[in-house]
Amino acid sequence: MANSRVFTESTAASYGPQAGIISKIRLENFMCHSNLQIELGDRVNFVTGQNGSGKSAILTALCIAFGCRAKGTQRATTLKDFIKTGCSYAVVYVEIKNQGEDAFKPDTYGDVIIIERRISESTSSTVLKNHQGKRVASRKEDLRELVEHFNIDVENPCVVMSQDKSREFLHSGNDKDKFKFFFKATLLHQVDDLLQSIREQLEAANSLFGYLLAKPKLICNLVRWRN
Repeated sequence: MANSRVFTESTAASYGPQAGIISKIRLENFMCHSNLQIELGDRVNFVTGQNGSGKSAILTALCIAFGCRAKGTQRATTLKDFIKTGCSYAVVYVEIKNQGEDAFKPDTYGDVIIIERRISESTSSTVLKNHQGKRVASRKEDLRELVEHFNIDVENPCVVMSQDKSREFLHSGNDKDKFKFFFKATLLHQVDDLLQSIREQLEAANSLFGYLLAKPKLICNLVRWRN
C-alpha cells in the first residue's frame, strides 16, 4: 500500500475485553496488495493514502472474509478477479478478538478467532482457526453462525458504505432506490423474507390439510393406525 498510513486508538484498558473486534488483517496477492499486514485499534481506525493505494481493497477484503459474494462488493464479478495480476492465488487473513461475555465458543476458539479465506483460479475456501492457528471449522454454516453471533452484516450499506454505494445513494433522485437502501439498511428485508417463508409454509400446510379433508378414508386409516 503506497504512501498510506493507519491511525489507531487502543482502548482495551478502558473498556476491558472485547469480542467481535477485528485486531489484525493480512492480505496476500489480493487486488493491488502483494503482502500487507495491519493491526487495528479497538475503536476508530483511519486508513489514509493516495488514490489507487489500496484503501478500498482493505474494506473489500473484510467483506470477502465475512462471506460476502464478489458481486456484493461491487468491485468484481467473481472471486478470482480479486487475485493480483500475475499471481495464482490470494489470501485474506483476519483476526478477531474473542474475549468477555460475548465471546463465541470460547472453549473451542480461545481468545482469538482467525478467519482465513484462500482464493484460487478455480476454487475458494474459508477456514476458521482458534487462537493457536489450529483449524476448527470450514463449512459455510460455521462462518454464518460466527457472523450472526457478532451481528456482522457486511452487505448492509450502513455497515459497509462503499464509494459506489454512497455515490449512488447521494446522487439518486429516485425515491424507489432510496427506499431500497432504507429497506436493506434497517434489516426490514430480513423481516420480509421471514414473513414470505412463513406464508409459504402456511400455504403448504393448508394444501395438505385440504387434501386430507378430501380423503376421509385416508384420515380414518391414519387414525386407526395411530391407535
